Amino acid sequence: MTGRRTGSLVVVLAMLAVLTGHAFLRPQMAGTAVAITVPGPPRPGDCVLSAPDPSLSITSGLTTDVSVVLGPCVNAVGIVGEIVSVSAGRRSGSDQTIGALMGTSGDCWAAASRYAGLVADDGVARLPTVVSDPGEAIQWHPDLRVRGQRIGADLLQQAVGRGWSACVVRPLTLAAYTGSIRAALRTGLAPAEYGSCSATADLRESSLVPCSRPHSTEQLGWAGLPIGSVAQDRLQQSCRSLAVRLLRTGDPTYAGALRIVTVTHDITTCAAVVTGPGRLVGSLIGLGAGPLPFAG
Repeated sequence: MTGRRTGSLVVVLAMLAVLTGHAFLRPQMAGTAVAITVPGPPRPGDCVLSAPDPSLSITSGLTTDVSVVLGPCVNAVGIVGEIVSVSAGRRSGSDQTIGALMGTSGDCWAAASRYAGLVADDGVARLPTVVSDPGEAIQWHPDLRVRGQRIGADLLQQAVGRGWSACVVRPLTLAAYTGSIRAALRTGLAPAEYGSCSATADLRESSLVPCSRPHSTEQLGWAGLPIGSVAQDRLQQSCRSLAVRLLRTGDPTYAGALRIVTVTHDITTCAAVVTGPGRLVGSLIGLGAGPLPFAG
């Protein structure tokens, strides 16, 4: 009996020796604690350099704000959106309709529309009312395409109590762009990716292309008018008034280089069409006295 106990004790002592030896053989890890800087919330006007497709929130069932990569706007060439509004803390009771998740309706879309210079009423964007504008008798809706996307604090920010929620404006196509859409319908120049352009001068054909690619037509606005409800000369005058306002120039034809035309098909469209063989490679919205963006 004594021999068994002695043998067991020897085994235990041997195992302790092995474990202690391993502890002595392990190299000592040297290091110094380093403080990290946790960024605060973004500010309106900041640029977003990377963001997921809003449709992922539908296919994945994600209902919380997504995280994005933020960066400086100066000399940025790969902007995918701009911060429109910021609020502290996590959102509660968010709109989970398909339109809101896709960024084509809801409060974030409305905020994105206002950032560009539009007024959003009942899910439809329009220009602010100008009483002296003769075109106001016909309600034109600018063909400037924006989405609104919700983003939020990343895990590190949330862990240190810096929760926030923000709204981002993005082109309808989600394409990257340069410049800024901020107040483009009032004081700025719309990036090409926000415009609505066509490769053909026939507005009855569906040939939409990005405004950054060669095109002959840019659709400026649309109106829900039954065919024949408004005289053509009045419609044309109103369309020209819209072009003056959107392009911010007294001569929206640019000395005859463009034609301002209207066509009523399913809806009535007001557009600027190149008169010659040249092709545009940018948006006309907000162009003012600048040169027409013809392809070189």
